[in-house]
Amino acid sequence: MKQEQQNSSSPNHAAKGNSLILHTSITYLVYIILLLAFFLFWHGHNAPGGGFIAGLISAAAIILLYLTFGSQWLHTTLTFDFKYLVAIGLSISLACGLAAVLLGKPFLTHTFTVLSISVLGEIELATATIFDLGVYCVVSGGCVVAITAIGESDRAKRRHGQQQTTTSDTNTPASSEP
Repeated sequence: MKQEQQNSSSPNHAAKGNSLILHTSITYLVYIILLLAFFLFWHGHNAPGGGFIAGLISAAAIILLYLTFGSQWLHTTLTFDFKYLVAIGLSISLACGLAAVLLGKPFLTHTFTVLSISVLGEIELATATIFDLGVYCVVSGGCVVAITAIGESDRAKRRHGQQQTTTSDTNTPASSEP
């Protein structure tokens, strides 16, 4: 019984209970999900999609990794603190809006230009893409921070409950049975 309690309180308990098939399939699936997010990000400044939905999809990919491999794996593999990604995204979006003010336009006024590159053809560069990049960073970073915080608090509650159980087991006197 104590062995099961120790296993369930370990940081990689979720990873230990999962199968090899799940680990392998999620590893490949994450790349497909991130590719979809990349497509929606670049497609979104002219059509439905953009930074918000791409950020949600990217966060979903990272959360799948978190659920599959555990928090310790996530923190050692992705050493970047996602709180900073939120701050970077807010800074990018704010800078995009303030750039218009500095040019004498209303806040968040967007503009675009078309570049003609011989190999690639015409490429549209829009300030909406820069704003969407900020939104992408805020949404993906915020979602990952929120979900991992919920997971860590749940793990701490379970660990605290198990410590109380083991302490009460050691403090109770042995009953004398006839």
